[in-house]
Amino acid sequence: MAAKEKALKDGEFHLSLEGGGLSLDRIVNEAVAQHIVAIVMTGAAPAPAPVGFAPGASRLGAAPALQGGVTAKAFMAEKRPATDIEKVACLAYYLSKYRDVAGFKTKELTELNREAAQVPLSNASATARNAVSEKYLAPHGGGKKQITVRGEALVEALPDREAVKAALEQHAKGKRRKASAKKAKK
Repeated sequence: MAAKEKALKDGEFHLSLEGGGLSLDRIVNEAVAQHIVAIVMTGAAPAPAPVGFAPGASRLGAAPALQGGVTAKAFMAEKRPATDIEKVACLAYYLSKYRDVAGFKTKELTELNREAAQVPLSNASATARNAVSEKYLAPHGGGKKQITVRGEALVEALPDREAVKAALEQHAKGKRRKASAKKAKK
């Protein structure tokens, strides 16, 4: 119910919907609100759907479950990440595989974490940086990140800790190269 307590900005609308085992309490933009009103008033969806509402979007107005009907909450419950870095890797995997989002910012991971009803990340920026250091995430361009093969292997192995260990050994981080002798002398 935090969405009700928060003051709405211009162009924002509060959406609350319950029924059929679904409960949504979200802030949506004006385009999404108009789309919803059109559906309610006419019984038919106008075309095309507004940007940020289409399947694959990771904004607050996005559908809670997409391909295969797996919600972010159910996915995280199944994977049971033990650390914030593992949690970020799982969220990145979910965005990539279930929402077809190739590149994402830390804010999108934080929003998905909230949608999945997870304990908030203590410092999302630092955790995302650490996930890059562990080679679970990599730069995508434009300040966005993407999940790596190593990150995918970690998530696919969860929750089996022995499988995680084997997956991380199989997908080693790689070693940092030492400075060449020429550079060291300078």
